[in-house]
Amino acid sequence: TSGSVNDFGPAISPSGARLVFVRRRSGRHDDLWRLDIDGTSLRRLSNTDAAEANPAWARDGELIAFEFQVAGRRSELAVVEPDGTGRRRLTNNTIDDSDPTWSADSNRIAFTRYVTRTNAEIYTIAAAGGSLRRLTDHRAADHSPDWSSTGWIAWVRSHASGSQIRLVRAD
Repeated sequence: TSGSVNDFGPAISPSGARLVFVRRRSGRHDDLWRLDIDGTSLRRLSNTDAAEANPAWARDGELIAFEFQVAGRRSELAVVEPDGTGRRRLTNNTIDDSDPTWSADSNRIAFTRYVTRTNAEIYTIAAAGGSLRRLTDHRAADHSPDWSSTGWIAWVRSHASGSQIRLVRAD
C-alpha cells in the first residue's frame, strides 16, 4: 500500500492470495480493506462509524473475524465475508472483546474477554454466533490467544510479578 494513509494490522489469507488490513484516513474511522497479494484489486470491506481492528482470516478463507468499537469505547467481535458482505456481530460485552483467532476447522473463534477493567479471560464462540465457552478463570489477565492447527490454544497470563505463556486443549 502507499499514499497519505495509515495502514496496519495485516493478515494474509490462508491461500496466500489476499491480504486484509486496517486503513486509517484523516478524519475517518479505521476501516477494513482487502488487497490481492500482487497489489491489485484494492477493496474497502467496511465503511461504518465504528473503528475496526485486528482482522483474522478463518483457516478455510471464508470469513474474516475482527474487532470493532461500540459507542467509541468498547470493542466487540464480528465476522465478514472476504467480499465485504455478510457482516455479523458475534459478541456483546460491557467492557471489551478482542484478539480473535480461528480454530483449525473454522467453526470457532477464541478471543480475549475483559470481565473487569483489569481482568481478562480466554473464551471461544461459534463462528455463526451463539453461546460462549470460558476457557480460563484466573484473577490475572489472560489475553492474546493463538489457536493452533492441532487444537491447542496458547495465551499470555499477565500479573504483577510478570507474564507466562499458557496452553490448553480446546476440545
